[in-house]
Amino acid sequence: MKNLSSALAPKVILKGISMLMLVCLATLELPILYLIQL
Repeated sequence: MKNLSSALAPKVILKGISMLMLVCLATLELPILYLIQL
């Protein structure tokens, strides 16, 4: 069981980082899109 969790940990961390990056990109894109429309 420990081997399984240690093998899954990096994937979970990568998934969390990618999700955070997506959120950051989304929050950055919204004002940019708003400015472009002006």
